[in-house]
Amino acid sequence: MTSVARELGRKRLSALLASARANRAVADVNGGAEAYQWDQARHFNLTQLEKLNAVAKKIAVSAFAAVNTIVGGKECSVTSRDVVQGFFGNIAGESEGESKFFIPLNVGAKITGFVSVSVGSAMEVLGTILNDKESGGDKERKLSPLENSIVQDLLVSIASSAGAAMKAAGGSDVKAGALSRGKINFEMDQKAQLCTVGFDIAIDEIVTKVDVNIISSDLNAVAGANSATAAMTKEQLQSAMLWHIGPVNVAVDTMLARTEVLFSQVVNLSAGDIIVFEKPIADPATVMLQGKEIFSARLGASQGRYALVVDEIITNEN
Repeated sequence: MTSVARELGRKRLSALLASARANRAVADVNGGAEAYQWDQARHFNLTQLEKLNAVAKKIAVSAFAAVNTIVGGKECSVTSRDVVQGFFGNIAGESEGESKFFIPLNVGAKITGFVSVSVGSAMEVLGTILNDKESGGDKERKLSPLENSIVQDLLVSIASSAGAAMKAAGGSDVKAGALSRGKINFEMDQKAQLCTVGFDIAIDEIVTKVDVNIISSDLNAVAGANSATAAMTKEQLQSAMLWHIGPVNVAVDTMLARTEVLFSQVVNLSAGDIIVFEKPIADPATVMLQGKEIFSARLGASQGRYALVVDEIITNEN
């Protein structure tokens, strides 16, 4: 091969590589992913949270009897929401833009948490209970003694049911304090871990969200021991992993077909040339995650974009 031919070959190869780099999508696949929150409150594991959720449902049943006596014969229900873990600073910060009614929860002289409801939501409930929905829209007005008593009774009914559940499980004896209005401003460590147990109180068509926030360590007796050596089932392990890494974006690649050609053929390719693959066109494509095959799929289209129809999940013991 002459020096001129070698130089032309090098230029041709350089041009091919430059073209490949220019047409290759170079992007951070996790650019839009949520960052993993290493500082997230995690006093309890998933197994313990399941126990707390089960107790929350029992608290809702117990609280319903008390709430039913407060609403004056109107149709009502009390349901619980899944327990959420957080830091006191974040929970208190979320209420800065909205005034709340709240009562402290005390264990002796120590504040272990609080029960709260937004002022706007409480006003709507008062309007429903007292058949005065016009006044229910006024968030700034002062409460009458009767209204103050109703809000206090609603929050205490939830607090008392929660306290009874904690005591029954061998936990601390929790007592509800006096009703306050404004921003949550207890003297508590901003990084104190709390569990928020949410309850939806529906009265006629009005739903009020009441939150019970308790220091996580004071719920240890209810949630049970956090055993690092406790065996987990495959389903529990998968659930725990998804809980932590589920929000993270990952790159999914589709392999339509694969073939081998001589390097000399690649160097001599030009626009319009055809590469024939051995794979039949009717065979499904292979979808891969981090280089591992996860399922086979048929190529399709949706709203002018490429799409995949999953055919079969590819199991891999490794």
